[in-house]
Amino acid sequence: MKSNMEDFEILLARLFAGVVSLLFVIGENGCKNGPPLPDASPATAITAEKWLEVDCEVGAQEKMHKFIRDSGNVLVSFFKTAYEQGPGPLMRQSIRDGTLMRYRIRQSFFANHPGIGILTPAAVLPDSLTCMSVADTNFVVHYKARAISGLGLIASDSAKAALGVYKADSLSPLHALIVSTYNAIP
Repeated sequence: MKSNMEDFEILLARLFAGVVSLLFVIGENGCKNGPPLPDASPATAITAEKWLEVDCEVGAQEKMHKFIRDSGNVLVSFFKTAYEQGPGPLMRQSIRDGTLMRYRIRQSFFANHPGIGILTPAAVLPDSLTCMSVADTNFVVHYKARAISGLGLIASDSAKAALGVYKADSLSPLHALIVSTYNAIP
């Protein structure tokens, strides 16, 4: 008979596999699904798209910041489109699919281990549609925030002009980020 620790390790392994699968799907669909980069090299397009999708790994953030700054105005229209349109439908579907997979793994784990945790699974997690909706919304906001941050890193006149247009929308959930990014550009 397996111990609870062995079952927990299996759950963690499945979750890790799910995250790796999700990142692979995002990587496969990313540049085909994001804003166009007509004047940029394929390497620039891939790197800029990755910037929007995921947070940098430890130690990679400064390299990414330098890359964005060095790419300059080539990426302004890319980040403007990313902010205005958000992630594409394939990318958003991959986020929802990954969330549903993780939801089902957790539900299965709780069903097979009723004594684990203080709360019942129903009290811990909302239904799968709510989980997918929240994950999708969070991803869209994160993606758009990264686009604003990218414009801030470029810090050119055209990047500041774009931020100036966006800061007029005081109802944006990213308004504070937009204003602070705009104000940080000399």
